Amino acid sequence: MPTIVQDSNANAIWSGHFAADPLSTGITSYQILAAQGDDQPSSYRYVDQVSNPGAGNVSLGPYTYARMYLINPTRQFFLKAVPMVGSQVMSVAAAPTLVVIQSAVPGWNIQQTLEQGMRPTLLVGVDPVSGLFYPMNVVADGGGFKLST
Repeated sequence: MPTIVQDSNANAIWSGHFAADPLSTGITSYQILAAQGDDQPSSYRYVDQVSNPGAGNVSLGPYTYARMYLINPTRQFFLKAVPMVGSQVMSVAAAPTLVVIQSAVPGWNIQQTLEQGMRPTLLVGVDPVSGLFYPMNVVADGGGFKLST
């Protein structure tokens, strides 16, 4: 069973790899599955299917959090690479789990938000001195949040 190694996880985009099994094992491909919340077989959702090259590493991603169905980008999630023999999926429960800490920059960019079918809300502030409008960002401020330009 493949053990996944994380290569990067920044700006809500994840990538990784694992060592391929020899083709003599009969494994033709791998299903990549992700879950957020519980590490239970029923919690995993299909992300991708990658072919088994037989030698070397199998590259995963880059996958956006939206592509992995991760609704809350500030929570850890779980990944599995489940071997397939032909069209038969081997046991999801038996595949090793990679526990992934949330992205170094939590949240989605505009494109990822639109992929989720959401319309972003833009906060705009006005400078009373110049009369110009500026986009506002919500940023963490110790125990809470504040607006900044």
